[in-house]
Amino acid sequence: MSRQRKRDQRSRLDLQVQLADLLVKVNDWNDTTSQSVAMGLMLLNLSYADLLPETTRVMSSIEMEQWLVQLATIPFMETYAVCKHTASALRKYSDEERTVAPTFRSFKHSVCEGLRPVILEPIKVEVSQYLKYQAPDSLARTLTWVEFITRIPIDDPTLVKDAELTFMAEDNSVKELFPDELVTKLTEEVSHVMRDFSVEKGLPVDFSGNASSELKAKSGVLNRMQFTKLGVSKLRRAATILGVSDQFVGPKSPNSFAKYASVPKNVSTRRSISMEPVANMALQKYIMRQLDKYLAKSDLKITLHDQTRNTDLAARGSLNRKYGTIDLSSASDSVSNELVKRVFGHTELGYLLQYTRSSKVKCGDHEIRLKKFAPMGSALCFPIECIIFGSIVRLANREKGVNTEFRVYGDDLVVDDRIFLKVIELLEVFGFRVNVDKTFFPYHPFKESCGGEFLRGIEIPIYRLSRQFVWYPKDLKGHPETLAGLIEVVNSLYLFGLVTASRYLLAEILKQTPLIPFTRDPHQFGIIANPDSEVNWHLPVHKKFTEDLQDTYCRAMVVKSRSGKVPDYDYSVFAWLQQAELSHRKQVLLPEDQVAGNLRPAVTHLSFQPIRRER
Repeated sequence: MSRQRKRDQRSRLDLQVQLADLLVKVNDWNDTTSQSVAMGLMLLNLSYADLLPETTRVMSSIEMEQWLVQLATIPFMETYAVCKHTASALRKYSDEERTVAPTFRSFKHSVCEGLRPVILEPIKVEVSQYLKYQAPDSLARTLTWVEFITRIPIDDPTLVKDAELTFMAEDNSVKELFPDELVTKLTEEVSHVMRDFSVEKGLPVDFSGNASSELKAKSGVLNRMQFTKLGVSKLRRAATILGVSDQFVGPKSPNSFAKYASVPKNVSTRRSISMEPVANMALQKYIMRQLDKYLAKSDLKITLHDQTRNTDLAARGSLNRKYGTIDLSSASDSVSNELVKRVFGHTELGYLLQYTRSSKVKCGDHEIRLKKFAPMGSALCFPIECIIFGSIVRLANREKGVNTEFRVYGDDLVVDDRIFLKVIELLEVFGFRVNVDKTFFPYHPFKESCGGEFLRGIEIPIYRLSRQFVWYPKDLKGHPETLAGLIEVVNSLYLFGLVTASRYLLAEILKQTPLIPFTRDPHQFGIIANPDSEVNWHLPVHKKFTEDLQDTYCRAMVVKSRSGKVPDYDYSVFAWLQQAELSHRKQVLLPEDQVAGNLRPAVTHLSFQPIRRER
């Protein structure tokens, strides 16, 4: 590194420390959160020159540093609100609805009323250009700028409590009364879609096989699992349908509920999920895999692991204006169990859905009897969503007397303009809420579905820091999982073209872990190197491997996983089930398919590994 680059790096680091101090004072955060957001703001600042063309840049590097300090003095949630409102307004904007494009000043005041839009100042020319010409590349740059930092996880106990209260409130508001005539019609559509579905008998593996260690229980494995409280009889009925009732002798462990948890979604909210008891999850996953196979061949043509059919039709809809995209708010928390019971009726699948769901969730100090069918975390939540929403679209076709092309992937729907309003009407009748910010009418040139965003048929690439982005300025070696995530950020910034930001983050990582390898293979652990550059000449030579293999090897530090302590027997059985599933065999037989029952959760750690130098 040249002297000038070293001076720049030190100056930037001093600025980052100043930002972290300001963020702590203004937002009352802990040190880790303030350090992470400070690094995120630095990377945003350093992306300025790489992201925007010179013609739309309005600030020098010194002015950008002054702007950054000013930005850090504003409460971060206020800045996030500005970013959120601006991104929504830009996606909804269409110059076809106006004779004169608004100025940046008028746009800013209409979108950010009552807020301080400091974060928009460096891109005001770029925003003006988009409002005037509506060019796809201009929209991509602007959305990247305003959404770059919107997913950084904030460690705030208030957010955790708010998510818990929201989960309980939303479940309490789940709709349970529906018009009988429409329910009958929807039941007919579900029955038609699922007319050829039948549940294969058995489980993904033969649990009475010779699995090793403590799972060799005479009465099978499932009788050792955790059960939902008061749900043992239902699980036995499910096991009877699947032909494995002999393995449910009775629980040998304490009764348990599904457990509530939350994970980061964006800066201001957390996503609620449930941790299902293992016995329920084992049966749910088996049914889900059969639904996965069936739905791909059904009239709905839904592939649970492929979003491209949705994004392709959304792209086509943004070009020909014949398809609109619909997004739902808290869809999984709005699927009423009463509706599921009525539309799936007294069928084999209907009984299995009721027998394997967790009817109660432990949420803090509360025990909730769920009105929703299943929260996120249940293996059957997503496929049942797909079936119900797909059947609602089919019902809209029937009501309108047409047969249109459509796509459904969870709560992301792409539907024809002839039934667009009818689909929204039916969704609301059945208790679902349309997310107006992420729903785009057929006539609009912008469409979004399953993460794919398109303007007049052209994809809009957007870069955002990940939901796992965390920065430790002095202890990366003590957080190997975080280190692996940061290396992914370095690589993704580089591949997106934000090279200056990528280099800054890489330099800070190498200060703490200088033996991280470079690689030309994106599937290997390490920093992605330029194809023409020499690789790993910064690492010390590994003498033993170099002499033995007669090639130049060096010592590199890599992130690996190893087994840790077993927190409880429940985890051990769950890990065993996952391993058994990966075997792709119908039985677990020794020695070909030996699966250890004392599997432990993976623990990420740093390890030295010999790596070959490359020219």
